[in-house]
Amino acid sequence: ETSAPVTWEIEMEEKKDKAKKQRRSSKRVKQPAMKHGLPLLRASSVKPVTLERYQLHHNNFQVWCRESFRRAQTVKELDGSLVDYLQEKYYEGEDLAYANYTLAAVAFFRPGMKGATTLPLTHQCMRGWRNLCPARSRMPLPYEVVTLLAVTAVKKGLTQVGLVLMLNFYLYLRPSEFSRLRVCDLVRPVKRAGKTYRWWGVLLNPSEEGIPSKTLQWDEALVLDLPYQQFLGPAMDLHLQLRNRAKGEKAFTVTVTDINQFLQSEWIPLGLQPVGAPHLYRLRHGGASHEMASQLRCLSAVQLRGRWQALKSVKNYEKGSRLSQLFGMLDKGVQKRCLQAKKDIKDIFLNQL
Repeated sequence: ETSAPVTWEIEMEEKKDKAKKQRRSSKRVKQPAMKHGLPLLRASSVKPVTLERYQLHHNNFQVWCRESFRRAQTVKELDGSLVDYLQEKYYEGEDLAYANYTLAAVAFFRPGMKGATTLPLTHQCMRGWRNLCPARSRMPLPYEVVTLLAVTAVKKGLTQVGLVLMLNFYLYLRPSEFSRLRVCDLVRPVKRAGKTYRWWGVLLNPSEEGIPSKTLQWDEALVLDLPYQQFLGPAMDLHLQLRNRAKGEKAFTVTVTDINQFLQSEWIPLGLQPVGAPHLYRLRHGGASHEMASQLRCLSAVQLRGRWQALKSVKNYEKGSRLSQLFGMLDKGVQKRCLQAKKDIKDIFLNQL
């Protein structure tokens, strides 16, 4: 008597599982079996932009092998050819990133041929390159410089550019992460819920979009929690007209190219060349360094906010002692404009000046 209901429940679960499987299958059969010349699952193991770089570097190596009459079929042949190829590229002036991508590309397309034990000469060559040309991370941008850039953007009618500059700095965003944000990913406070939901927040890499972060993480939530940041939520609400737009629509219409073009065009006229060249990654560095130097967050909090998995990575980005040195390199007139921008930034964005 008791077995019948149990059997019925099992059959119902099996039917549900079968229906789910059929729905997944109906979606998947529409996907191409091959992508960029590789089986779909292999090609999808890395991001499209990474795959393109791997293909470029792997093709460059293969062309060099053909033109140099070098073989790279066996492990021994590949190891010797890679050493000569990297040696040649070193003397041509390529940077360490080129060598790293070449090795990663070879490991991707020939996964059985990687590692120090498999390619000992190549990895010895890579250690030599690193010793001769140690990797250097970009310098941070002082907060005052970022505010000057943002205020300049707003005054030129490029308000979205200014918003992105501040958002990337405050949240330590990677350069292109803002471009994937939807209207619904800019999360407004819920005042009636008390302190728990009192800040504006941003949701990165939502699982339903199917695009993980660089470190393969999902649903990364960041908040504008410090007093000096809290104006940015209402400013985005005002200028992006979030309440009047579809939730699935892209929050920003500006692109990374637009931001870079603005930085390139305004950098020298604003007198910022003494602090180095402009780059969006310097906002990520700058946000972490500023909050550490100002004692606004501890090292572990900075690591969590920047989504760095290793403490060593945080130390590469956190350069608080550099900020005063960089700011001091600026002309006194430029410093004065930077300090004024820092003072005015909130009122500028909220249309109160």
